[in-house]
Amino acid sequence: MSVAARVAQEMGVKLGHEVGYSIRFDKTVVKYMTDGMLLRELLGEPDLASYSVVIVDEAHERALSTDILFGLVKDIARFRPDLKLLISSATMDAEKFSDYFDTAPIFSFPGRRYPVEINYTSAPEADYMDAAIVTVLTIHVREPPPRDILVFLTGQEEIETAEEMLKQRIRGFGTKIRELIICPIYANLPSELQANIFEPTPQGLVERVEIEISSSNMNELDSVRKSIVAGFFPHTARLQKNGSYRTVKHPQTVHIHPNSGLSQVLPRWVVYHELVLTSKEYMRQPEWLIELAPHYYQLKDVEDGKKPFFYISL
Repeated sequence: MSVAARVAQEMGVKLGHEVGYSIRFDKTVVKYMTDGMLLRELLGEPDLASYSVVIVDEAHERALSTDILFGLVKDIARFRPDLKLLISSATMDAEKFSDYFDTAPIFSFPGRRYPVEINYTSAPEADYMDAAIVTVLTIHVREPPPRDILVFLTGQEEIETAEEMLKQRIRGFGTKIRELIICPIYANLPSELQANIFEPTPQGLVERVEIEISSSNMNELDSVRKSIVAGFFPHTARLQKNGSYRTVKHPQTVHIHPNSGLSQVLPRWVVYHELVLTSKEYMRQPEWLIELAPHYYQLKDVEDGKKPFFYISL
């Protein structure tokens, strides 16, 4: 709904006339819906006769509904030559999709290109969340306005945590720095709150921070795991014979919290997010440790005579 509202605003038309969403309007020409909603449309209209163009965006984000949808629209396109079917994505393997859709033509459109300056940290960050917060505040204080800041995180919990951390630190500075508007955005957020990211910054304020989910498909799972290990490499522990865990560096006895799904599994290695001090010091939610943090670990630190299997819990 928020996407449709945004497009209607850009086109200068009223939502529900030339541009609408899943609810049917008499004058709707463009309709936005999820893959699941389009499947429901197919139940009532198997040939999609009332549609002349179907665009499936973000095709690389594979899901059960998307895969079923691809099979159905492929069949429809074969017996409906008047139907224009567009499958789009910024990162998909276009050749494979073309082969699947009967050697469909491939069109490449360059996106908006802005000058981008890439800066790297001098060493891996032990806590990437804190590093992101520090970076946001540094940009806020040092860079001249006007500007927005966009932070990508891995899920709703991290986004809400980052929002709270930013608010606390901003309060700590008092009037020493300018006000900062923080706009979280994730799928479960009500649409009216998601729409806040499109609102212009009020006069007298410098910038807003938008915190968004960055997701990966299953084919990129190793990359995701490596990224987590790279961010939390100091937080690594090995299972002991008594069922507790011992951190690899600066040895310390810690435990998996009973509420964790890993408490019944007890993997031989864990990479954890943080420690929570209770009556015990619990871990709350690699074979890449040497590769990603050679300045921190030596081979003797992580060798235990067995092939390492790591469970990563955040």
